[in-house]
Amino acid sequence: AGTMIIFQWDALYSGQPVFDEWVIPMFNFVASWPIVFLGIFDMDLPKEYVLNNPQVYSPGPNNEYISNRMIYRWVIITFVHMLTLYFFGFPSLTESGSTYASGKKSNDIGNDESGNLLTVGLTLYTALILLLVLKVLFESRSIVNGSWPVYFNKSNEHWASRIPYTWFGTIILSIGLYVLFLVIYSILASAGFSEDYLLFAGVPTHMAEKSTCWIIIFFTSIAACTFDVVGKVFSNMYFPTQTQIHMEIAQKHKQNRGRSSPTHPVTTQDE
Repeated sequence: AGTMIIFQWDALYSGQPVFDEWVIPMFNFVASWPIVFLGIFDMDLPKEYVLNNPQVYSPGPNNEYISNRMIYRWVIITFVHMLTLYFFGFPSLTESGSTYASGKKSNDIGNDESGNLLTVGLTLYTALILLLVLKVLFESRSIVNGSWPVYFNKSNEHWASRIPYTWFGTIILSIGLYVLFLVIYSILASAGFSEDYLLFAGVPTHMAEKSTCWIIIFFTSIAACTFDVVGKVFSNMYFPTQTQIHMEIAQKHKQNRGRSSPTHPVTTQDE
């Protein structure tokens, strides 16, 4: 929504969306799967540490996760992602220097340009999906890699416990379904299934053939994540939460487990 609001400056407040109207509804569907698996499997602290240190539950009753500081932090991150995505991507795709194809030439109308609105919007939207996937990955503290082979295995472990849920959610259910949707949408548009789809005919193929579009997709998403990571590192170093403090202590205990006694309750600032 923020990217579409910024685009109104360039659209002269005409109400023209930067993204295709049939692509926009896919956002919640393809972006929600990595978050679902994050919510199910992510774990801040080892269960042994939590059992020995029940004070780790104090951030909940103390509203640490919905404090003004945390709210401002997420609002700032949202604006950083939004501004990076738009101002790193839109000018690069629409200015004259990026409208020429790098590679083969063709007589097809528009095939040697990447500056049309549908291609620009789809490129920015794809960068947004990739950005959200990367965001979930580096926010997760429990990436589930699973085991191979998943099903035909001689161990007593159930096959459902061997699935790489993190990568299944990000690659298959998020990126994979998004690509599948674009392919089906483009086919329906090319076949003239509906007048509402006609303008999208060949747009994903056109974007995929342009190196400029791929550069923008990866550069903008990685740049936005870089700003995010730098801010998180600064915040964790100078303004750590109680959970982050416990995570560092738990990591120290894990490193010293072989040569030290079992974990004992620890004292932190929240006691």
